[in-house]
Amino acid sequence: MPGHRDWIIKARGDLRAAQKLVAGDEENDNEILGIVAYHAHQCAEKALKAFLVYQHQKIPKTHDLEGLLEECKKYDQHLMVLEKYIDYLSPYEMRTRYPDDQFSIDQSEALDAITAAGKVLNILMKLVRIPS
Repeated sequence: MPGHRDWIIKARGDLRAAQKLVAGDEENDNEILGIVAYHAHQCAEKALKAFLVYQHQKIPKTHDLEGLLEECKKYDQHLMVLEKYIDYLSPYEMRTRYPDDQFSIDQSEALDAITAAGKVLNILMKLVRIPS
């Protein structure tokens, strides 16, 4: 079973992928920006799951950031500081995945998603004692 460090490695990978995609997007291609937001969401999801693993909890098979945060807050109420970032990232899980999802964001929103994911990741990395 993967440990919390494994989850953090995957979360970091999603964040780096999002950063590289947006940095290479000179044309403001909405197709790419949607994927950036999706990777940002995935980063936060995996960071929350890392915290649950660190707490020796079973990982729920869900992509619901708000639900995952509620589970995490059972072990540390200070995680309520993540709510604004989670609220921002939550819509990007489904709306950016499938062709029938008529959804687009601009580069500013993609950068905001990366920032939010980075905040979630950094806070949770400190809690699970992994240096940034």
